[in-house]
Amino acid sequence: MSCDCPYAQDGHNCKHIAAVLFEWERRVSHPEIANSEIIDDASDDDIRSFLLQLFNENPELVERFKQFTSTDNSMDAMTSELFTIINHYQYAHKYINIDNTVPFCEDYEKCVFKWFDLLEQKEEYFNAIRFLAEAYSILDSLDIDEDEQQPYALSYYINEAFTYVLPYIDISERKEVFDLLRQQFYSMKNYAFKIDLVETLLSRFIGDEYVESQLDFVEEQYDYFGKYPSKFDREFMINSVVNDYLELLEKNNASKKELKDVYKKYWKYDSVRMSCVKECILNKEYDQALKYLDKCIKLDYKDQSLYKRDIEMKKDIYQKQGNREGYREMIKILVLDFRDASIEEYIELKNLYMSEEWVKERDSIIKQINSDWLLCDIYAHENLHKQLLDSIIKSNNKSLLKQYSHLLKVEYPEQLLHMYRVAVEKEAEHARNRSYYHQLVRDLRTMKRIDGGDKVVDEIIKKWKDQYKNRTAMMDELSRI
Repeated sequence: MSCDCPYAQDGHNCKHIAAVLFEWERRVSHPEIANSEIIDDASDDDIRSFLLQLFNENPELVERFKQFTSTDNSMDAMTSELFTIINHYQYAHKYINIDNTVPFCEDYEKCVFKWFDLLEQKEEYFNAIRFLAEAYSILDSLDIDEDEQQPYALSYYINEAFTYVLPYIDISERKEVFDLLRQQFYSMKNYAFKIDLVETLLSRFIGDEYVESQLDFVEEQYDYFGKYPSKFDREFMINSVVNDYLELLEKNNASKKELKDVYKKYWKYDSVRMSCVKECILNKEYDQALKYLDKCIKLDYKDQSLYKRDIEMKKDIYQKQGNREGYREMIKILVLDFRDASIEEYIELKNLYMSEEWVKERDSIIKQINSDWLLCDIYAHENLHKQLLDSIIKSNNKSLLKQYSHLLKVEYPEQLLHMYRVAVEKEAEHARNRSYYHQLVRDLRTMKRIDGGDKVVDEIIKKWKDQYKNRTAMMDELSRI
Protein backbone atom coordinates (compact mmCIF):
# COMPACT_ATOMS: atom_id res chain seq x y z
CA MET A 1 0.00 0.00 0.00
CA SER A 2 1.34 3.44 -0.85
CA CYS A 3 0.34 7.10 -0.71
CA ASP A 4 1.60 10.11 -2.66
CA CYS A 5 1.40 12.63 0.19
CA PRO A 6 4.74 14.30 1.21
CA TYR A 7 4.83 12.58 4.60
CA ALA A 8 4.51 9.10 3.04
CA GLN A 9 7.09 9.97 0.39
CA ASP A 10 9.56 10.70 3.21
CA GLY A 11 9.10 7.14 4.48
CA HIS A 12 6.69 7.85 7.36
CA ASN A 13 3.31 6.27 8.09
CA CYS A 14 0.80 8.81 6.87
CA LYS A 15 -2.72 9.46 8.11
CA HIS A 16 -4.30 8.45 4.79
CA ILE A 17 -2.88 4.92 4.88
CA ALA A 18 -3.73 4.67 8.58
CA ALA A 19 -7.37 5.55 7.89
CA VAL A 20 -7.65 2.85 5.23
CA LEU A 21 -6.08 0.26 7.54
CA PHE A 22 -8.36 1.20 10.43
CA GLU A 23 -11.40 0.76 8.21
CA TRP A 24 -10.10 -2.58 6.91
CA GLU A 25 -9.46 -3.76 10.49
CA ARG A 26 -12.98 -2.75 11.50
CA ARG A 27 -14.55 -4.72 8.68
CA VAL A 28 -12.41 -7.79 9.35
CA SER A 29 -12.98 -7.80 13.11
CA HIS A 30 -16.69 -6.97 12.84
CA PRO A 31 -18.07 -8.94 9.90
CA GLU A 32 -21.79 -8.87 9.43
CA ILE A 33 -23.12 -12.13 10.90
CA ALA A 34 -26.78 -13.06 10.72
CA ASN A 35 -26.99 -14.14 14.40
CA SER A 36 -30.41 -12.57 14.59
CA GLU A 37 -31.76 -15.38 12.42
CA ILE A 38 -30.73 -17.95 15.06
CA ILE A 39 -32.56 -15.96 17.76
CA ASP A 40 -35.62 -15.50 15.57
CA ASP A 41 -35.88 -19.26 15.09
CA ALA A 42 -35.68 -19.97 18.84
CA SER A 43 -38.69 -19.89 21.18
CA ASP A 44 -38.87 -17.54 24.18
CA ASP A 45 -38.65 -20.53 26.53
CA ASP A 46 -35.50 -21.78 24.82
CA ILE A 47 -33.89 -18.36 25.09
CA ARG A 48 -34.80 -18.02 28.80
CA SER A 49 -33.54 -21.51 29.56
CA PHE A 50 -30.28 -20.87 27.74
CA LEU A 51 -29.73 -17.57 29.55
CA LEU A 52 -30.33 -19.15 32.98
CA GLN A 53 -27.81 -21.87 32.20
CA LEU A 54 -25.33 -19.27 30.93
CA PHE A 55 -25.73 -17.13 34.07
CA ASN A 56 -25.21 -20.15 36.35
CA GLU A 57 -22.01 -21.06 34.55
CA ASN A 58 -20.77 -17.44 34.23
CA PRO A 59 -21.91 -15.30 37.19
CA GLU A 60 -20.08 -12.23 35.85
CA LEU A 61 -22.49 -12.15 32.91
CA VAL A 62 -25.42 -11.46 35.25
CA GLU A 63 -24.17 -7.94 36.01
CA ARG A 64 -23.34 -7.38 32.38
CA PHE A 65 -26.85 -8.42 31.35
CA LYS A 66 -28.41 -6.14 33.98
CA GLN A 67 -26.41 -3.22 32.61
CA PHE A 68 -27.30 -4.10 29.04
CA THR A 69 -31.02 -4.17 29.76
CA SER A 70 -30.94 -1.16 32.07
CA THR A 71 -32.43 2.09 30.88
CA ASP A 72 -30.25 4.04 33.32
CA ASN A 73 -27.06 4.31 31.27
CA SER A 74 -26.89 8.04 31.88
CA MET A 75 -23.60 9.89 31.93
CA ASP A 76 -24.13 10.61 35.64
CA ALA A 77 -24.57 6.94 36.47
CA MET A 78 -21.44 5.93 34.56
CA THR A 79 -19.19 8.70 35.87
CA SER A 80 -20.51 8.15 39.39
CA GLU A 81 -18.98 4.70 39.33
CA LEU A 82 -15.66 6.20 38.24
CA PHE A 83 -15.72 8.63 41.17
CA THR A 84 -16.49 5.77 43.56
CA ILE A 85 -13.25 4.11 42.45
CA ILE A 86 -11.34 7.38 42.79
CA ASN A 87 -12.65 8.01 46.30
CA HIS A 88 -11.62 4.51 47.33
CA TYR A 89 -7.98 5.14 46.45
CA GLN A 90 -7.60 8.83 47.30
CA TYR A 91 -6.22 10.08 50.60
CA ALA A 92 -7.56 13.07 52.49
CA HIS A 93 -5.54 15.44 50.32
CA LYS A 94 -7.19 14.11 47.16
CA TYR A 95 -3.96 12.40 46.18
CA ILE A 96 -3.41 8.85 44.89
CA ASN A 97 -0.01 7.73 46.13
CA ILE A 98 2.43 5.37 44.47
CA ASP A 99 1.19 2.33 46.43
CA ASN A 100 -2.29 2.79 45.01
CA THR A 101 -1.43 3.90 41.48
CA VAL A 102 -1.39 0.47 39.83
CA PRO A 103 -4.53 -0.99 41.49
CA PHE A 104 -6.37 2.29 40.89
CA CYS A 105 -5.47 2.33 37.18
CA GLU A 106 -6.50 -1.30 36.82
CA ASP A 107 -9.91 -0.72 38.44
CA TYR A 108 -10.46 2.54 36.56
CA GLU A 109 -9.65 0.84 33.26
CA LYS A 110 -12.03 -2.05 33.98
CA CYS A 111 -14.84 0.36 34.78
CA VAL A 112 -14.24 2.56 31.74
CA PHE A 113 -14.20 -0.31 29.30
CA LYS A 114 -17.06 -2.13 30.96
CA TRP A 115 -19.31 0.83 30.16
CA PHE A 116 -17.64 1.44 26.81
CA ASP A 117 -18.21 -2.18 25.72
CA LEU A 118 -21.81 -1.94 26.82
CA LEU A 119 -22.45 1.26 24.85
CA GLU A 120 -20.73 -0.28 21.85
CA GLN A 121 -22.93 -3.38 22.04
CA LYS A 122 -25.97 -1.13 22.14
CA GLU A 123 -24.55 0.79 19.16
CA GLU A 124 -24.68 4.02 21.15
CA TYR A 125 -21.45 5.16 19.57
CA PHE A 126 -21.81 8.88 20.15
CA ASN A 127 -22.56 8.29 23.84
CA ALA A 128 -19.51 6.02 23.96
CA ILE A 129 -17.36 8.89 22.69
CA ARG A 130 -18.90 11.29 25.22
CA PHE A 131 -18.24 8.84 28.06
CA LEU A 132 -14.64 8.24 26.96
CA ALA A 133 -14.08 12.00 26.78
CA GLU A 134 -15.46 12.40 30.29
CA ALA A 135 -13.33 9.53 31.63
CA TYR A 136 -10.29 11.03 29.91
CA SER A 137 -10.98 14.44 31.43
CA ILE A 138 -11.49 13.01 34.93
CA LEU A 139 -8.23 11.06 34.73
CA ASP A 140 -6.41 14.18 33.56
CA SER A 141 -7.69 16.16 36.56
CA LEU A 142 -6.37 13.72 39.18
CA ASP A 143 -3.34 14.26 41.37
CA ILE A 144 -1.78 10.85 40.96
CA ASP A 145 1.70 9.49 41.51
CA GLU A 146 3.29 8.20 38.31
CA ASP A 147 4.37 4.57 38.58
CA GLU A 148 6.04 3.13 35.49
CA GLN A 149 3.87 5.36 33.31
CA GLN A 150 0.72 3.53 34.42
CA PRO A 151 -1.58 6.61 34.27
CA TYR A 152 -0.27 7.50 30.83
CA ALA A 153 -0.80 3.93 29.61
CA LEU A 154 -4.40 4.17 30.81
CA SER A 155 -4.91 7.48 29.01
CA TYR A 156 -3.41 5.95 25.88
CA TYR A 157 -5.91 3.06 25.94
CA ILE A 158 -8.78 5.51 26.29
CA ASN A 159 -7.45 7.63 23.43
CA GLU A 160 -7.09 4.55 21.24
CA ALA A 161 -10.72 3.72 21.99
CA PHE A 162 -11.65 7.08 20.39
CA THR A 163 -9.88 5.92 17.25
CA TYR A 164 -11.54 2.51 17.36
CA VAL A 165 -15.10 3.80 17.59
CA LEU A 166 -14.84 6.75 15.17
CA PRO A 167 -15.62 4.71 12.01
CA TYR A 168 -18.95 3.69 13.59
CA ILE A 169 -20.04 7.26 14.31
CA ASP A 170 -22.63 8.61 11.94
CA ILE A 171 -21.01 10.99 9.45
CA SER A 172 -23.39 13.75 10.50
CA GLU A 173 -22.11 13.47 14.10
CA ARG A 174 -18.38 13.23 13.44
CA LYS A 175 -17.88 16.99 13.19
CA GLU A 176 -19.54 17.31 16.59
CA VAL A 177 -17.14 14.67 17.95
CA PHE A 178 -14.20 16.62 16.54
CA ASP A 179 -15.38 19.80 18.26
CA LEU A 180 -15.95 17.88 21.50
CA LEU A 181 -12.39 16.53 21.54
CA ARG A 182 -10.99 19.87 20.45
CA GLN A 183 -12.63 21.58 23.43
CA GLN A 184 -11.33 18.81 25.65
CA PHE A 185 -7.78 19.57 24.52
CA TYR A 186 -8.09 23.16 25.73
CA SER A 187 -9.16 22.09 29.22
CA MET A 188 -6.53 19.38 29.75
CA LYS A 189 -3.37 19.93 31.80
CA ASN A 190 -1.34 16.74 31.28
CA TYR A 191 1.17 17.30 28.50
CA ALA A 192 1.46 13.61 27.50
CA PHE A 193 -2.32 13.24 27.31
CA LYS A 194 -2.50 16.32 25.08
CA ILE A 195 0.07 14.91 22.67
CA ASP A 196 -2.07 11.83 22.03
CA LEU A 197 -5.21 13.91 21.65
CA VAL A 198 -3.49 16.09 19.05
CA GLU A 199 -2.62 12.94 17.10
CA THR A 200 -6.26 11.89 17.21
CA LEU A 201 -7.54 15.29 16.07
CA LEU A 202 -5.11 15.62 13.17
CA SER A 203 -4.69 12.04 12.01
CA ARG A 204 -7.94 10.23 12.74
CA PHE A 205 -10.43 12.68 11.26
CA ILE A 206 -10.03 12.30 7.51
CA GLY A 207 -12.11 14.31 5.09
CA ASP A 208 -12.76 17.71 3.57
CA GLU A 209 -15.22 18.64 6.30
CA TYR A 210 -12.45 18.68 8.94
CA VAL A 211 -9.66 20.47 7.09
CA GLU A 212 -10.57 24.04 8.00
CA SER A 213 -11.21 23.12 11.64
CA GLN A 214 -7.89 21.26 11.81
CA LEU A 215 -6.13 24.25 10.28
CA ASP A 216 -7.67 26.60 12.84
CA PHE A 217 -6.70 24.20 15.63
CA VAL A 218 -3.07 23.98 14.52
CA GLU A 219 -2.91 27.76 14.10
CA GLU A 220 -4.24 28.27 17.62
CA GLN A 221 -1.85 25.76 19.12
CA TYR A 222 1.26 26.61 17.06
CA ASP A 223 3.09 28.21 19.97
CA TYR A 224 2.17 25.28 22.23
CA PHE A 225 3.58 22.80 19.74
CA GLY A 226 6.75 24.87 19.54
CA LYS A 227 7.56 24.22 23.18
CA TYR A 228 8.09 20.55 22.39
CA PRO A 229 9.95 20.34 19.04
CA SER A 230 10.93 16.73 19.70
CA LYS A 231 7.26 15.78 19.94
CA PHE A 232 5.62 18.08 17.44
CA ASP A 233 6.78 18.74 13.91
CA ARG A 234 5.13 22.14 13.68
CA GLU A 235 6.06 22.75 10.08
CA PHE A 236 4.74 19.38 8.97
CA MET A 237 1.45 19.97 10.79
CA ILE A 238 0.99 23.37 9.18
CA ASN A 239 2.12 22.19 5.77
CA SER A 240 -0.06 19.09 5.79
CA VAL A 241 -3.22 20.82 6.91
CA VAL A 242 -2.76 23.95 4.77
CA ASN A 243 -2.12 21.82 1.70
CA ASP A 244 -5.31 19.86 2.38
CA TYR A 245 -7.16 23.13 2.79
CA LEU A 246 -5.77 24.53 -0.47
CA GLU A 247 -6.70 21.33 -2.30
CA LEU A 248 -10.22 21.70 -0.94
CA LEU A 249 -10.41 25.31 -2.15
CA GLU A 250 -9.13 24.33 -5.59
CA LYS A 251 -11.61 21.46 -5.73
CA ASN A 252 -14.34 24.00 -5.05
CA ASN A 253 -13.02 26.23 -7.87
CA ALA A 254 -11.81 28.92 -5.48
CA SER A 255 -10.46 32.07 -7.08
CA LYS A 256 -6.76 32.91 -7.18
CA LYS A 257 -7.49 35.68 -4.71
CA GLU A 258 -8.90 33.19 -2.20
CA LEU A 259 -5.83 30.99 -2.56
CA LYS A 260 -3.55 34.00 -2.25
CA ASP A 261 -5.38 35.05 0.93
CA VAL A 262 -4.64 31.64 2.49
CA TYR A 263 -0.94 31.99 1.66
CA LYS A 264 -0.93 35.50 3.05
CA LYS A 265 -2.62 34.44 6.29
CA TYR A 266 -0.12 31.66 6.98
CA TRP A 267 2.93 33.30 5.39
CA LYS A 268 4.93 33.23 8.63
CA TYR A 269 5.20 29.44 8.36
CA ASP A 270 8.16 28.38 6.25
CA SER A 271 6.45 25.35 4.72
CA VAL A 272 3.56 27.55 3.52
CA ARG A 273 5.95 30.05 1.96
CA MET A 274 7.77 27.27 0.14
CA SER A 275 4.50 25.79 -1.07
CA CYS A 276 3.61 29.16 -2.57
CA VAL A 277 7.02 29.62 -4.22
CA LYS A 278 7.06 26.09 -5.65
CA GLU A 279 3.56 26.55 -7.04
CA CYS A 280 4.79 29.62 -8.95
CA ILE A 281 7.85 27.75 -10.23
CA LEU A 282 5.67 24.82 -11.32
CA ASN A 283 3.49 27.25 -13.29
CA LYS A 284 6.64 28.95 -14.69
CA GLU A 285 5.66 32.22 -13.02
CA TYR A 286 9.32 32.93 -12.35
CA ASP A 287 9.12 36.68 -11.73
CA GLN A 288 6.42 36.16 -9.10
CA ALA A 289 8.45 33.36 -7.51
CA LEU A 290 11.44 35.72 -7.25
CA LYS A 291 9.29 38.35 -5.53
CA TYR A 292 8.06 35.76 -3.04
CA LEU A 293 11.62 34.57 -2.41
CA ASP A 294 12.70 38.14 -1.63
CA LYS A 295 9.96 38.21 1.01
CA CYS A 296 11.14 34.83 2.31
CA ILE A 297 14.69 36.13 2.64
CA LYS A 298 13.53 38.99 4.88
CA LEU A 299 12.18 36.38 7.30
CA ASP A 300 14.86 33.71 6.84
CA TYR A 301 18.16 35.61 6.72
CA LYS A 302 18.99 34.89 10.38
CA ASP A 303 18.70 31.15 9.76
CA GLN A 304 21.66 30.04 7.62
CA SER A 305 19.98 26.91 6.28
CA LEU A 306 16.73 28.65 5.26
CA TYR A 307 18.53 31.71 3.91
CA LYS A 308 20.85 29.53 1.82
CA ARG A 309 17.93 27.53 0.45
CA ASP A 310 16.20 30.78 -0.63
CA ILE A 311 19.34 32.02 -2.39
CA GLU A 312 19.84 28.69 -4.16
CA MET A 313 16.23 28.76 -5.36
CA LYS A 314 16.74 32.27 -6.74
CA LYS A 315 19.95 31.09 -8.41
CA ASP A 316 18.10 28.19 -10.07
CA ILE A 317 15.33 30.49 -11.30
CA TYR A 318 17.84 32.92 -12.81
CA GLN A 319 19.48 29.97 -14.55
CA LYS A 320 16.11 28.90 -16.00
CA GLN A 321 15.53 32.47 -17.19
CA GLY A 322 19.01 32.74 -18.69
CA ASN A 323 19.68 35.72 -16.43
CA ARG A 324 23.49 35.56 -16.20
CA GLU A 325 23.83 38.67 -14.03
CA GLY A 326 21.25 37.49 -11.49
CA TYR A 327 22.78 34.01 -11.43
CA ARG A 328 26.24 35.44 -10.82
CA GLU A 329 24.97 37.63 -7.99
CA MET A 330 23.42 34.63 -6.21
CA ILE A 331 26.66 32.62 -6.51
CA LYS A 332 28.52 35.58 -5.03
CA ILE A 333 26.14 35.66 -2.06
CA LEU A 334 26.63 31.91 -1.56
CA VAL A 335 30.39 32.46 -1.42
CA LEU A 336 30.33 35.48 0.90
CA ASP A 337 27.39 34.95 3.24
CA PHE A 338 27.65 31.33 4.36
CA ARG A 339 30.01 29.57 6.74
CA ASP A 340 29.91 26.38 4.67
CA ALA A 341 30.76 28.06 1.36
CA SER A 342 32.98 25.80 -0.74
CA ILE A 343 35.85 26.31 -3.15
CA GLU A 344 33.65 24.75 -5.85
CA GLU A 345 31.21 27.67 -5.52
CA TYR A 346 34.12 30.11 -5.67
CA ILE A 347 35.40 28.46 -8.87
CA GLU A 348 31.92 28.56 -10.38
CA LEU A 349 31.76 32.29 -9.62
CA LYS A 350 35.21 32.83 -11.11
CA ASN A 351 34.16 31.12 -14.34
CA LEU A 352 31.32 33.62 -14.75
CA TYR A 353 33.77 36.53 -15.19
CA MET A 354 36.09 37.49 -18.00
CA SER A 355 39.78 37.07 -17.12
CA GLU A 356 40.52 40.80 -17.20
CA GLU A 357 37.70 41.69 -14.78
CA TRP A 358 38.19 38.74 -12.45
CA VAL A 359 41.40 39.87 -10.71
CA LYS A 360 39.77 43.04 -9.38
CA GLU A 361 36.63 41.14 -8.38
CA ARG A 362 38.72 38.41 -6.75
CA ASP A 363 40.56 40.88 -4.52
CA SER A 364 37.25 42.41 -3.43
CA ILE A 365 35.82 38.97 -2.60
CA ILE A 366 38.91 37.90 -0.65
CA LYS A 367 38.60 40.96 1.60
CA GLN A 368 35.06 39.90 2.52
CA ILE A 369 35.71 36.20 3.24
CA ASN A 370 35.28 35.32 6.93
CA SER A 371 36.09 31.60 6.79
CA ASP A 372 39.77 30.71 7.31
CA TRP A 373 39.25 27.43 5.47
CA LEU A 374 37.66 29.00 2.40
CA LEU A 375 40.21 31.80 2.37
CA CYS A 376 43.09 29.30 2.39
CA ASP A 377 41.34 27.22 -0.29
CA ILE A 378 41.11 30.34 -2.46
CA TYR A 379 44.77 31.29 -1.96
CA ALA A 380 45.80 27.73 -2.80
CA HIS A 381 43.60 27.68 -5.90
CA GLU A 382 44.95 31.04 -7.07
CA ASN A 383 48.58 30.01 -6.28
CA LEU A 384 48.93 32.95 -3.89
CA HIS A 385 51.34 31.11 -1.60
CA LYS A 386 52.60 34.08 0.41
CA GLN A 387 49.02 35.08 1.25
CA LEU A 388 48.25 31.44 2.05
CA LEU A 389 51.16 31.28 4.50
CA ASP A 390 50.15 34.55 6.16
CA SER A 391 46.57 33.34 6.49
CA ILE A 392 47.66 30.08 8.16
CA ILE A 393 49.93 31.97 10.57
CA LYS A 394 47.12 34.37 11.43
CA SER A 395 44.62 31.54 11.98
CA ASN A 396 46.98 29.60 14.29
CA ASN A 397 45.18 26.50 13.01
CA LYS A 398 47.28 23.34 12.94
CA SER A 399 44.77 21.56 10.68
CA LEU A 400 45.24 24.25 8.03
CA LEU A 401 49.00 23.96 8.48
CA LYS A 402 48.87 20.22 7.80
CA GLN A 403 46.44 20.69 4.90
CA TYR A 404 48.76 22.99 2.94
CA SER A 405 52.27 21.98 4.02
CA HIS A 406 52.82 20.18 0.72
CA LEU A 407 52.23 23.44 -1.19
CA LEU A 408 54.43 25.63 0.99
CA LYS A 409 57.32 23.45 2.15
CA VAL A 410 59.59 24.27 -0.82
CA GLU A 411 59.16 28.06 -0.61
CA TYR A 412 58.75 28.51 3.15
CA PRO A 413 60.41 25.63 5.03
CA GLU A 414 61.62 27.68 7.99
CA GLN A 415 58.21 29.24 8.63
CA LEU A 416 56.47 25.86 8.45
CA LEU A 417 58.96 24.22 10.80
CA HIS A 418 58.56 27.06 13.28
CA MET A 419 54.76 26.71 13.26
CA TYR A 420 54.98 22.94 13.67
CA ARG A 421 57.51 23.28 16.50
CA VAL A 422 55.30 25.71 18.43
CA ALA A 423 52.28 23.42 17.92
CA VAL A 424 53.87 20.11 18.94
CA GLU A 425 55.68 21.53 21.97
CA LYS A 426 52.44 23.01 23.24
CA GLU A 427 50.61 19.71 22.68
CA ALA A 428 53.37 17.71 24.35
CA GLU A 429 52.80 19.62 27.59
CA HIS A 430 49.29 18.19 27.87
CA ALA A 431 49.70 14.79 26.18
CA ARG A 432 49.07 11.99 28.67
CA ASN A 433 48.37 8.79 26.71
CA ARG A 434 49.76 6.78 23.83
CA SER A 435 47.24 8.01 21.24
CA TYR A 436 48.50 11.58 21.76
CA TYR A 437 52.09 10.38 21.52
CA HIS A 438 51.26 8.61 18.25
CA GLN A 439 50.00 11.91 16.83
CA LEU A 440 53.08 13.80 18.01
CA VAL A 441 55.32 11.25 16.30
CA ARG A 442 53.32 11.57 13.06
CA ASP A 443 53.80 15.35 13.19
CA LEU A 444 57.53 14.97 13.79
CA ARG A 445 57.78 12.67 10.77
CA THR A 446 55.98 15.31 8.69
CA MET A 447 58.52 17.89 9.88
CA LYS A 448 61.43 15.61 8.85
CA ARG A 449 60.10 15.72 5.26
CA ILE A 450 60.60 19.50 5.18
CA ASP A 451 64.02 20.91 4.30
CA GLY A 452 65.91 21.41 7.57
CA GLY A 453 63.41 19.30 9.45
CA ASP A 454 65.86 16.59 10.56
CA LYS A 455 67.82 19.05 12.65
CA VAL A 456 64.72 20.62 14.23
CA VAL A 457 63.20 17.23 15.05
CA ASP A 458 66.45 16.02 16.62
CA GLU A 459 66.48 19.11 18.84
CA ILE A 460 62.88 18.51 19.90
CA ILE A 461 63.46 14.81 20.68
CA LYS A 462 66.57 15.60 22.70
CA LYS A 463 64.66 18.20 24.69
CA TRP A 464 61.68 15.88 25.30
CA LYS A 465 63.87 12.95 26.42
CA ASP A 466 65.15 15.15 29.18
CA GLN A 467 61.91 17.03 29.95
CA TYR A 468 59.52 14.04 29.82
CA LYS A 469 61.85 11.16 30.73
CA ASN A 470 59.28 9.75 33.20
CA ARG A 471 56.70 9.24 30.43
CA THR A 472 57.71 5.73 29.39
CA ALA A 473 55.05 5.43 26.66
CA MET A 474 56.21 8.69 25.14
CA MET A 475 59.85 7.58 25.20
CA ASP A 476 58.82 4.33 23.53
CA GLU A 477 57.04 6.17 20.70
CA LEU A 478 59.91 8.62 20.20
CA SER A 479 62.32 5.70 19.79
CA ARG A 480 60.38 4.66 16.67
CA ILE A 481 61.33 7.81 14.73
